[in-house]
Amino acid sequence: MNVAASELAKENINVELKAAPELVESFNKEHHKNYVLLPQDAYKLENTTQTIKGGKHVSDKGTQLTIVNLEAMRPGTTYLCPKHCQCSGFRHAARYRGLRAPLRGG
Repeated sequence: MNVAASELAKENINVELKAAPELVESFNKEHHKNYVLLPQDAYKLENTTQTIKGGKHVSDKGTQLTIVNLEAMRPGTTYLCPKHCQCSGFRHAARYRGLRAPLRGG
């Protein structure tokens, strides 16, 4: 998963992705879903710190989510793995919240 800005970055923007389990309930309410939080021991994240370089609008290297423990997941269950983005390195540091696409156990 890469991060992107809505326009070309004027300078480097550093982004750190972190798990945000508190977003599952609000996502489910807003979208009338019943997704389950992906168990933390079922996956690992690699490259959670990314940079959108000045003059670009997308990070060069994305964060990779790898399922490492299928036994932690129930067959037929749709999981959500929400992430929180902390951005810095530009004039107005901001926080953005995003959701990872649903994953289906199976």
